[in-house]
Amino acid sequence: MEISREAQEKLAAALGGTATAAGDKAAGGTGDTAGTDDTVRTRIARIIEGSTGIDADEITDDADLSDDLHISSVSLIEIAIHIEDELHVRVEEEDIYSAHSLADLVSFVEKAQSGGK
Repeated sequence: MEISREAQEKLAAALGGTATAAGDKAAGGTGDTAGTDDTVRTRIARIIEGSTGIDADEITDDADLSDDLHISSVSLIEIAIHIEDELHVRVEEEDIYSAHSLADLVSFVEKAQSGGK
């Protein structure tokens, strides 16, 4: 999912960074500055990795959180808490349980960060 340059800048400002890496990627670059990739997707994958031990590089966008990755309900709650802490969005229990994949979580966070729910 592509987000506009304006949305990238707002998100970067909210997270205390810059939209340079995302902008470079949109402009045809790799988006990877000095080995860091701080996209919402990458941050959530790292949160899942930290909560479950599943390597972030092995978590695909469409892998089912419970069926494919075998993430327990307790781990989902831990993931929700870390998303709240690190990405500064409110995650209700129903939100985390309705997400079936990494792509669902990314979509939820991006929508919440842009003021939607």
